[in-house]
Amino acid sequence: MRLYPLVFCTVALAAGQAHAGAWTEPKGQGEAIVTGSYYQTSTYYDNEGHKQSEPSYRKYDVNPYVEYGLTDDLTLGANLYLDDAHQDAAPGGRDHSNVNLGDSEFFLRARLWQQQGFVVSAEPLIKLPSPESSTARPRLGGTSTDAAMGLSAGYSFQAWGLTHYADLDTQYRYRFGSAHDQVNLAATLGIGLSPRWTIMPQAFMTWRVAAPANPAFTQSSGDDYNLTQLQLSALYKVRDDLGMQVGGFSDVYGRNTGTGEGVLMAVWKQF
Repeated sequence: MRLYPLVFCTVALAAGQAHAGAWTEPKGQGEAIVTGSYYQTSTYYDNEGHKQSEPSYRKYDVNPYVEYGLTDDLTLGANLYLDDAHQDAAPGGRDHSNVNLGDSEFFLRARLWQQQGFVVSAEPLIKLPSPESSTARPRLGGTSTDAAMGLSAGYSFQAWGLTHYADLDTQYRYRFGSAHDQVNLAATLGIGLSPRWTIMPQAFMTWRVAAPANPAFTQSSGDDYNLTQLQLSALYKVRDDLGMQVGGFSDVYGRNTGTGEGVLMAVWKQF
């Protein structure tokens, strides 16, 4: 069995928020996860954090994620998005729809230290912007490249005859465009309910390092925004190399970002 703790989330607002935790893949082995999600909102947080109404916004994501162990201590990975977004018309306007690839991320995860269930890893990452047209609406991704460095710590332990884990991911993201840099934080608790079922409560936070006086709002990853999102999902191990995940998530606070909720379903396959 190799379905060890792997922390994964789809955040419907933007690509670049998926987290795989501190664990690395064994050499020559890997994991592929394909997630489908749906997100909707009819309100947003303004630049001061107050809720405002907006025309209904909906987005469907297909999110292929793959990682592969180059060595036991070094994992190579990619996180891709195919997005289908719809924005209803404002009074006097028209509806907008956009289907294209979203932002794409490529990363290395290097294990720095591991002992007695604890693991610490570093993760350099580069994000490439969506290839969508500059006039496409609603926007799906950013318009510039990001470079990031993350540090993750995980702990796997046994209790009541079952495996559980906790994981904390931190990341500083340098944004080459006009948007300000970001600090990202993800926290996950994996609670084993049985040998096949794991429940995962998670929290995801993004902070902009500076707050523009009049930031653009496009509901995309290229914006300057703060966001706190909570998610609860369950993972069922169909067999040792195959898992199914279902869950829901909600935006609970932010600035210059949508305030919505969504659902996800994912298939995990080890190879």
